[in-house]
Amino acid sequence: MSGPVCRFRFGRFELVAHTGELFADGRRVPLAHQSFVLLRLLLERSGDVVSRDDARHALWPDGTHVDYDHGLNNAAARLRRALGDTPAAPRIFETLPRVGYRLLVPVVAIEVGTVPSVPGPGQPAGRWSIGGWRAAVVAAGVFAAGAGSGVLWSLRPVAAVPSPASVTAEARDQAERSLAYTRLVLAGDLAADVAYEPAGDAATRALALDPTLAHAQVSAGYVAMWGRWD
Repeated sequence: MSGPVCRFRFGRFELVAHTGELFADGRRVPLAHQSFVLLRLLLERSGDVVSRDDARHALWPDGTHVDYDHGLNNAAARLRRALGDTPAAPRIFETLPRVGYRLLVPVVAIEVGTVPSVPGPGQPAGRWSIGGWRAAVVAAGVFAAGAGSGVLWSLRPVAAVPSPASVTAEARDQAERSLAYTRLVLAGDLAADVAYEPAGDAATRALALDPTLAHAQVSAGYVAMWGRWD
């Protein structure tokens, strides 16, 4: 799988869009799939009304035979419970009777890169570019001071040192090994608690061999961000 990896921050919550995980103050909150789809739609259209018809098409493919009204109402009710919100005094999203839903809080959308594709059998792992790493902030209001000052991860400048070809080749192999584990996790083919320990070991070896190698720095950054949420 490939595509942009986004995290949405709103209030004390954060949604990791590509995994469907919701966090409140850093703690994971159980969220049903249909409620996740509705929440992501609200976050992507921050400030705009999401019509019931648009929500229905997002939740169920054409040709699906269900009670759409009941199903949508149920998805919205579950989402409210997960967010600790109430329809009588909504703080996070409101219901517009017979029309749809609208988000009420500012949103920060952070694009942290692109999920690399998983190489097929016999194919070498693709090279990774750090040029696509950027943070794009989309806020519908004033974001709290300090919350917007965090850094996803950083690359410390290092002094250039001679790097023999053999050492660099081994460092690249270790970095690619680390990135391959990350690809498998992001593709849903390997559990994070299984993958990130060997991914971290490989990244550490790569940096020890060649601290100037961009691939090694990127692989270490991925382990820190996705493996340790650092």
